[in-house]
Parts: sequence; C-alpha cells; structure tokens
Amino acid sequence: MSLGTLHVLPLLRELNKVHYGSEDPIRGTVSVRYTTSKLKHHEHSELFAHLRIELRLTGRVEIGRATSLKNARICVKSEVLHDGSVKLMPGSQAHYPFEITFPPHAEPKFNTLVSAEQTDGGQWKFHKRTTSVTTEPLPPTLRSTEHEGVAKRALAIRYILDAVVEMPGFDVDVVHPPLGKDVLYDQPRIPASATAMLSE
Repeated sequence: MSLGTLHVLPLLRELNKVHYGSEDPIRGTVSVRYTTSKLKHHEHSELFAHLRIELRLTGRVEIGRATSLKNARICVKSEVLHDGSVKLMPGSQAHYPFEITFPPHAEPKFNTLVSAEQTDGGQWKFHKRTTSVTTEPLPPTLRSTEHEGVAKRALAIRYILDAVVEMPGFDVDVVHPPLGKDVLYDQPRIPASATAMLSE
C-alpha cells in the first residue's frame, strides 16, 4: 500500500519573461507537497526519505496539422536540483528554488560518410566515419499558423521546462503536471553601447 502522494509543481518566477541568450537564466521554484489517505494510521505519519529532483529543459520544433504532429528535438539540458533527504508531514510542502540557463547552441549535427572494402574472403566490411560536426544557435520561440484551404498547418518552436521527481526505495505515488512550463527564448540582444557605435 502506498505511503502517500507527492504532488510536483514547477513555478516560474516571471511567467512571460523572454530570456535573451544562454546568459539570461530561468528562475523559479519546484514545490513538492505530500498528502496521505484519510486512514487513521496514515493521517499523521511523517515521511523521511531520499528525494531526487531533476530539471529538464527541452527545445523542439513542432510541425503539423490537428490530426498529425511531428516533433524534432533542438536541444535538451538536464540539471540535478536536489539529491538528498527530505522530511515532510502530511499536507506540508517543500520548496526548492532553481536557476537554469539555456544551452549555448542547438544539439550538434554530425555529417558522416560510409565506405566499404572487400576482404580477401570476399566479404564486405562497412566503415562509418564522421566527416564534420556543425553547431547552430538556438532559434527563437515561435508560433505560426497557415491556412491551407479548410485545413490549418501549424509551426512552433518551443522550449519546455519539466521537473522530474523520484523517491527511490519508497512506495510513494508521484504526480507530475501533464504539461511542462513553456519558457520564452530569443537571441542575445546587442548592447545599447554597441548599437550606438554602429550607428555613428
């Protein structure tokens, strides 16, 4: 029988803030609330256990229509926010402030070349090697909808922050929000001093 339930809620400090570049951090708090069943022997039982919280920032491109949606990953960044003990009474909450930055660029693209050679025994051996690695800056957050007759075609570039909570070794249910937090991103802004120099 489960000891209770952990309710996980990540909260952004500034919900609609645009983050300019990887030097502009995302700040907020992960709230973990502990609840138990109404049974007498669970109602006042303290939970003392090991808690692990991982933040996961994922960037992706979404293209498609209402009936079908295709995803392509741009980037992913994970950081451990907490990995230690926690003590919770039923109905109480623990708050974990966080600060995480965007990665400096999108995931690298590897260009490969496959070559083949025939052995003395007549068998073919294939060799794959990387010829080049390219990196590109992160694209800004985007939402666009086009009409194709009666159908709609949507394009979105999204950055989503999730908090993943685990309590290893304990029979506790963990309830995560069904959707992560959308975080707004744009390219780093040019400092005003540099803009003034360019205009001279």
